[in-house]
Amino acid sequence: MSKKTTDPVLRYENGVPVYRDGRAPEHLLTATALRGRRLSPAGLHPVGWVSTLPYHRVCALYDSTQARPIRPVTSRQRAVLAAGRELANTVPCRRCEQVRVSKWDEDRLCGTCLPVVETERHARMIAAAEDHERMLAADQAAAAWATEVLADPDTVVLDTETTGLHGDVRIVEIAVLDRHGAVLLDFLVHPGIPIPPDSTAIHGITDTVVAGAPRFAELLPALTEVLAGRRVIIYKRFTRQVECRIWGCRERERSSLPRPRGTSAFQTDRRRGSRPRPRPATTRQPGRADGMVRVGVASAKAFHSRLSGWSAA
Repeated sequence: MSKKTTDPVLRYENGVPVYRDGRAPEHLLTATALRGRRLSPAGLHPVGWVSTLPYHRVCALYDSTQARPIRPVTSRQRAVLAAGRELANTVPCRRCEQVRVSKWDEDRLCGTCLPVVETERHARMIAAAEDHERMLAADQAAAAWATEVLADPDTVVLDTETTGLHGDVRIVEIAVLDRHGAVLLDFLVHPGIPIPPDSTAIHGITDTVVAGAPRFAELLPALTEVLAGRRVIIYKRFTRQVECRIWGCRERERSSLPRPRGTSAFQTDRRRGSRPRPRPATTRQPGRADGMVRVGVASAKAFHSRLSGWSAA
């Protein structure tokens, strides 16, 4: 047999021998083998390496004659180890953060907090169910109101395009349809102020388009005739309609023309995110101009769906 195959040293790395698997001297042991003999590799430096055949890896070899015996575990160390095992795979309670619970627990709640959280969760479910019932009731009320409105032969639908949504808002187009969808009035209106580009991007009406259009005061006689004695419905942004109606009243007061009448069967809460709610019908609102045309604002979803089917018929 050649020297190449009988030599226990496979190669040298930085002057340290790398032994063939199973050919290292008996006193050179790996860290695992040292612990198996209750010896500690702490403080020792590798004096050699051994090449393992399965994965062609190398493991450090230590001189067992220089290793110190492993000291027996004291009772205090055992207590610390036991406490560490108890903390393993645990996390603080996500509610009180005082008690540790298993991290595999879905709720991650201690025994004290779990009933409290379950009670709160149940209360939220009940509140959500009640909110849903109120939403359904509001939708049904809106649908009933829309049905009643569409059955009224005096109902007309008014729509406007304006110079904006806030501040000194002016009307640039106004149209009125009857309950069969026929156009009763459709006019461009000169607002008297420049139309902002943001508004033009929405409705496409520019200063050039309304350059020869009449002012609102000039259109008021025709609008008064169309709206007189009618139930006027608008289902657009409520705040915009309020501001436009205020401006319309000022124009009407300056023109000293006859004032149309109007009624309101539905009004919306102006708080953000609230749903429309029915209010008693009235012909005037104290503190506003006598001739202000008040409109009913229904749920856009309910009213528009009814209006679409009604127009198609």
